[in-house]
Amino acid sequence: MVEYLTWEVKASLTFTLLSNGTNIKLDTNEDILADDNKNRLYKEQLVRVKAQRNLRTKELRNERLVSFEYYEPHFNEDEFIKQVARTKLAWKDIPDIVSWVEEVRGNHAKTT
Repeated sequence: MVEYLTWEVKASLTFTLLSNGTNIKLDTNEDILADDNKNRLYKEQLVRVKAQRNLRTKELRNERLVSFEYYEPHFNEDEFIKQVARTKLAWKDIPDIVSWVEEVRGNHAKTT
C-alpha cells in the first residue's frame, strides 16, 4: 500500500549564447515557467543563472535558471546627448583624460 506518492517534473530550457553561439541547457523549477506570462521564444533574453565552475578547467556544470530579468534595450538619443554634454563639462579641466585615468589606477607607464 502506498501512503504518500510524489514525483518531480524536471523542466529545462535551451538557450543559445549570443557571445559565442553555443547552446546551454538550463534546468529550472517548473514554477518559474508557469508564472511567466511573456512569450520568450526566439527573443533575446537576460537570465540569471546559477552554476558550479571548475576552477582549473573553467567548465560549468549544474547550470540552473534562477529567473528571467527585465530586458528591453533601447537607445534614447536625447538622453545620450545630455550625458555627453555633462561629461564634457565635468572633464573640461583634464587635458589628457587617458593619462589621468592611468595615473589614478597606479599605472605609471607612458601611454601613447
